[in-house]
Amino acid sequence: MFSPRPDCATSQGGFTISARPATQSRHARDLLLEQRATLLGGSTTRLTGASTVAEAAEAWLAVVARGIEESSLRTYKNSRDFMLKYISAVTLGDVNLEVVEALVAKAAGDARTEGRGDGTAAAERLRSTLSMVLAFAQKRGATTSNPAQAVKRIPTARKEGALTPEDWERFERELWEWHRSSHAGQRTDVRRRHAILSLSMALGTRVGELTALRRCDVDLQNGYVLIRGTMKPQVDARGRGLPHLYRKPTTKTSDDRALPMTPMARKVLADRLRMAGPEPTAYLFSTRSGTAVAANAIAKNLRRFRSERASLFEELDIKLEDVTAHLFRRSVAQHLIETEGIYVASQWLGHTTTSTTRAAYQPRMNRVPQKFANAVGAFGSGVAPKVGSSPQ
Repeated sequence: MFSPRPDCATSQGGFTISARPATQSRHARDLLLEQRATLLGGSTTRLTGASTVAEAAEAWLAVVARGIEESSLRTYKNSRDFMLKYISAVTLGDVNLEVVEALVAKAAGDARTEGRGDGTAAAERLRSTLSMVLAFAQKRGATTSNPAQAVKRIPTARKEGALTPEDWERFERELWEWHRSSHAGQRTDVRRRHAILSLSMALGTRVGELTALRRCDVDLQNGYVLIRGTMKPQVDARGRGLPHLYRKPTTKTSDDRALPMTPMARKVLADRLRMAGPEPTAYLFSTRSGTAVAANAIAKNLRRFRSERASLFEELDIKLEDVTAHLFRRSVAQHLIETEGIYVASQWLGHTTTSTTRAAYQPRMNRVPQKFANAVGAFGSGVAPKVGSSPQ
């Protein structure tokens, strides 16, 4: 059983899931959110049918910004800017089903022309963002309908590539050889990057959750690691990225989870503990200057590896576009689904429901574990009469 160390109780993030900032901190945050909404503009804009989609989008984003994380704000802002490339000057009263369908088709066509896949992701991004803006305007009486909702949701291609335990042995061996021979940084950088990817495969956690791990999150004696934070990029009031990271004291689903260490995880974590600072809040993965490691640095390193070792993934029958930092989490998820079932996989991955696990990771052709056949086989008595024989 995982037993938190006493000195973690006062560390950044804390152990109490329900802990909330002090009243003064909440007040300061509310003021900041109000200032940010003002900077974004549109917070007091009165929308009508003559308002443009651009004006509605500004007002929508100003309201949305009041209750989301900084990194999520940047995502919404980028989606808004992408949508406005196609429909900024159109008035709300002129948006109808034909207009939306034409814009979605154009976004898909532009993506294909620019070599950004088959265009489904771009088309769905425009449709979903426009749908949110129109729903916002509809609630405020500026329009009577939301034609973007009437357009069928465009399914985006789901990444299916995953490593088997045997594939991982070869993958790790070639990755280590490449790290050592490619001069992709100093020796400490190489060891750190390799450790992060190995631990991601060993635990199936998100990279941001791994880079947020601190000394007080690891209990080697009892063999557990506590996943309870995420490293996030900072953005300014307008959603622009800043060259800094901050540790969000919750996971993506806001639920902490204590994972038992696999042999590989124990080996990696023991090594990182020896290299980390003595403070309970010392990060296990930090740069030479002591700052946190950015997830995009890991992703960039992995993209370079897949480009230079493309033949490896061809032999493993994994598409190059599937080789991202999420490949390891997806591999663990599919392995758990096939061997232990969807419920165990959902618990391990930290999903709130099994439907999330099923939608994101379950293979199209679900292979039921053999052990379940053994359980169902208990109903076979073995005394059924042979075909053609008459019962006694």
